[in-house]
Amino acid sequence: MIPIKHQETRTILARIEGNTMEGAALRAAELEGADLRYATLQDADLTTAVLRKANLKGADLRGADLRGADLRGANLMRADLREANLTDADLSDANLVGANLQGALLTEALLVEANLRASSLVRAVLIRADLRGACLVRANFFGAALCGANMHGAVLDDADLEGARFDDRTFWPEDVAPEERLASRVTAYAA
Repeated sequence: MIPIKHQETRTILARIEGNTMEGAALRAAELEGADLRYATLQDADLTTAVLRKANLKGADLRGADLRGADLRGANLMRADLREANLTDADLSDANLVGANLQGALLTEALLVEANLRASSLVRAVLIRADLRGACLVRANFFGAALCGANMHGAVLDDADLEGARFDDRTFWPEDVAPEERLASRVTAYAA
């Protein structure tokens, strides 16, 4: 049995049967402030879980289901979220510096004021995602789907937008000309 503890009080928030958290069933779990640094939660079901201010630094969340999860203010620095489903998740004010979000589904996700500096969003799906005020410095959006995304006020200095797809509903920061960075406008995109 593996206990999940609060990072400050060390109070046990949940227990996982078995000797691994890989594929764990934590749907709707209350894990606010949990200490999950470097945890292996690959393919875990964290649908609608509350992970506000949780420490997931360096966690392996490849293929995890985080649909509708509350990750506001969470530390996901250098976390591996490849192919994770974060549809409708709230990652506002989250620290995603250096996170790997390749192929992740972030449709309608909230990333308001999130820090995605130097993160990889290669082939990520950010359709209708809210990235207002996010730090996207040196983020790699190669081949990402940004149709309908709102990046008003986001900082995109040195971000790689080559091959990213956007449409007329995509809101860019005033100082960004996406076509000049090799992003591709699409006229219709099936979501």
